[in-house]
Amino acid sequence: MYKAFHFLFIILIFIVYHVVSFGDTPAPFGVGVKELGDQTMRVEEYNWKGDTVHQTVISWKSQEEKPEELTYLWVNEKQLRQMYAALISCILLLFYFPLSKLISLKSTIKERDPRLTPFWKGVLFILGTGIYTAVLINGIVHYQELLDEATRLLAELEPLMHQDE
Repeated sequence: MYKAFHFLFIILIFIVYHVVSFGDTPAPFGVGVKELGDQTMRVEEYNWKGDTVHQTVISWKSQEEKPEELTYLWVNEKQLRQMYAALISCILLLFYFPLSKLISLKSTIKERDPRLTPFWKGVLFILGTGIYTAVLINGIVHYQELLDEATRLLAELEPLMHQDE
């Protein structure tokens, strides 16, 4: 049962990552670019809950004026969603260790205790915590950079947006 917990929890993290990354879940404070059937494109801005706070339709004619910015905005949307999914996965991973310890205490099947001295257990704990913290901080900083890039791209596309509202 204990090994099944490890396997299922890792599978859960992968499923959550892929559902958030490749699904229609908007990234908080991010942007969304959706192609409409009538040769128009809808650009949406989201709040912290992922609700649409502002949306604009850009016509095909306007898209031809700044195609690179629209492409970068579309790529930025995908990167934001993937980074958001990675941060959610990192936060889920934080719950793995306490749940693992709780299940091992409640389980009648005991796992073999690795033969590590308390010194090396402490070193591995500090090393793991440091790496986890560095990855989480790097993810948050990268997410903020992607948000800044989206804001810059939206500012460049502002003339096209007013044109079609």
